[in-house]
Amino acid sequence: MKTYLGSFFFLMGLSVFMVADKNLYLWGLAAVIFTLGELIYSPGEYILIDNIAPEGMKSSYFSAQALGLLGGAFNPILSGVVLTELPPQSLFIILMGISFLAWLSMLKGMSIKPPAVVYK
Repeated sequence: MKTYLGSFFFLMGLSVFMVADKNLYLWGLAAVIFTLGELIYSPGEYILIDNIAPEGMKSSYFSAQALGLLGGAFNPILSGVVLTELPPQSLFIILMGISFLAWLSMLKGMSIKPPAVVYK
């Protein structure tokens, strides 16, 4: 349930960023909303990975999840290209689409039952 709420705050924060234009108060409000989404979403992400990873493979699953941090390294380049080639609102629309896809991935992950442990 927390991941739903966190995803909702992500999308709402991005929506407010998109319409904020030069209004500093709206930018601040959007930052607060987006940060709340991050605070709610992140712990649920780790809990989900812990639930779906089989025993003995948890570190591999968490390592694969940490590869997502590489996106932060590519973000300035990709954002620069989007802002140069497309209207400014496109960046927020793309981010909202990616957030929605992440939410769908979380739904799929939450529907997976943890593997049964077989002792030999």
